[in-house]
This record gives sequence, structure tokens and C-alpha cells, in this order.
Amino acid sequence: MAVSIKDIARRADVSIATVSMVMNDTPGISEKTRERVRNIIKEMNYIPNARARSISIGRAGIIALITPPWKAAFSDPYYTEMIRGALEAARAKENQLMLEICDSHFLEQKLWKKLFDSKKIDGMLVATPYLDQDYIKELHDLGKPVLLINGERPDLPDMQSIGYDDFRCGLEATNYLLQLGHCRIAHISGPANQASAINRKEGYKKALTNAGLPVLDDYIVDGNYMPLEARDAIIKLLSLDKDKIPTALFCANDTMGASVITYLTEQGYSVPLDFSVIGVDDNSIASEIQPGLTTFKQDIFSLAYNVTTRFLDNFDNKSPADRISMRIPMEMVIRESCARYQTL
Repeated sequence: MAVSIKDIARRADVSIATVSMVMNDTPGISEKTRERVRNIIKEMNYIPNARARSISIGRAGIIALITPPWKAAFSDPYYTEMIRGALEAARAKENQLMLEICDSHFLEQKLWKKLFDSKKIDGMLVATPYLDQDYIKELHDLGKPVLLINGERPDLPDMQSIGYDDFRCGLEATNYLLQLGHCRIAHISGPANQASAINRKEGYKKALTNAGLPVLDDYIVDGNYMPLEARDAIIKLLSLDKDKIPTALFCANDTMGASVITYLTEQGYSVPLDFSVIGVDDNSIASEIQPGLTTFKQDIFSLAYNVTTRFLDNFDNKSPADRISMRIPMEMVIRESCARYQTL
């Protein structure tokens, strides 16, 4: 027979209300009593009834995480780490995480609205980074607790978001290559409908402008965050006139950076002696490829964990319920793929 809250109260010789206050971390209970009740809960392996707990805390105790469709979400370590971080944070706060994917069914059926209307969730974390998705605007207009993870919508400046500072990343990556003496620096960019790609590109442009160098259209090639398209991009750059071929490449993610290094090596070029290459993410491929890829680290697990914790704290009134908006600097990880420009 399942252990009930009454059993815990009887064993601890306290009221049911006291057990409930301990479980919900409510102040007003002595530390001695709190510790005794917690020990008994653990000894008796008590698992609170989800519905009863929902009533006691006045909310569902569930938040949703919206990711891109399956292929993107589960083939990319970026999203698997995000899911893992959000899940562990929700568990640590004794909440549940509901995973939804933003596919055609999700959009056509407006599942995001139905989840809120049915009161199945307290809030929603959105990890779909595309600027042209209309549902995010509709979601924003509902006035419900919604937060963008590592994304932003410039057209919705009051929408909550926490993520890495992509503009600063692009600026610092390009400045690093400039400090190594490179003047012909190309950028292999990400998708035009993702804020991260746009901001990294703008940071790249700003660094060149600050250095008094022109921003050349020929030096900005779309790689769409994908390895094959990055390969096409480097082929295009190598087809420029010999005196215009770039000597350094800022790739908007590590997947593209690794693809570029692989192609250049296959063609007999030396990285970093002929070309310096820098990426973004610091995923496993950055340290596995030879030479190791210099990059900017995004700790997606920690980001998702901390964002989820802060989001849930707002429901529990343990931190101010103000709008959450934050851009976090990335840490540069220097490996062997960049070198000082060598004049012939």
C-alpha cells in the first residue's frame, strides 16, 4: 500500500499541514522538525501525489520545453545538452518537464496555446531560435510566462530571454584574428533567420569596421550551420582571385569550422599556416579534430539548468518576478587552428 502524507505526519508526530510546509519549503518550521520530517519522508520512500501537490502549491508543477523537430533536436549535442540541463533543474526543484517539438502539428494545432488554456503547464521555455516563426509572437501576446533560451526576438523587446552574447562573440573572434595580423578575414555564417547567426555576423562586421577595414560581400558566405554547406562556402572563397583569398576564417559554429579544416587538409593546405580557422560552441568535434579548433565555449547544459532554475524560482516567489533578460559572455578556448599571419 502506498505511503500517504497522513502516514508521514503520524510517524513524525506532527500535523499534516506541517508535513506539507516542510515539503514546500515554507518558512515557520524549526530546523529540527524540518530535518526529522525530511528523514522520515526519505525512510518511508514517500512520493507525493502529483495532483495533490499541484493543489497544495497552487500550480501545475510542470513547465514545457519547446525544441525544433526531432531530427534537429536529437542529432545535435546542442539540444540534447539543453534538454538534459532543463530536465535536471526541473527535477531538482521537484517539478516536471514536458518536452514538445515545434513541428507542423504543433503549429497547426496551436498546441502551445492549448497547453496554457488547459492549465497543464505553468510556463514555457522556448528553444526554437527562428526569427520568422509567427507562433512566438502569438505566444508573447498571450501574456503567459514564456522565456526564450539562447534566442531573442528584436521585434519583441519585452520578451524574456537568457542566452549567450553572440554579437560579442563575433566581435572578439574577429578581433583575435586581427591581432594575429590577418586582414583578409572571411565569415562563414549561420542561417539568416536565426538571431545567433545574425548577431555573430554583426559582431564580425563591427570588428572590421573598428579596424578600418572594409566589409566585403565576397567574404561573407552562408554555411547554414551545416558541414556540407560550409564545405561549399570554403570552395567559393578559394575560387576568388589569388590576392583576394582570405587567410583567416571565422565560422559561426564548430560543425562548420571542423568541415572547413577537413576540406582544407584534404586539398593539401596547412591549418593554421595557410589558413587560420575559428569556430563557436566548443562541442566535442572542436577538441577531436586535428588541429584542435580554437572556439568560443557555450556551456549549454549549465545555461539550461540555470535558466530553468531561475524560471521556476519566479513561480515560488524566491526571486523577483521581473522580466528576465540577460546576455552572457562566452569563454574563448584557444587551440591550434589559428596562427600569426605569415608574409611571403
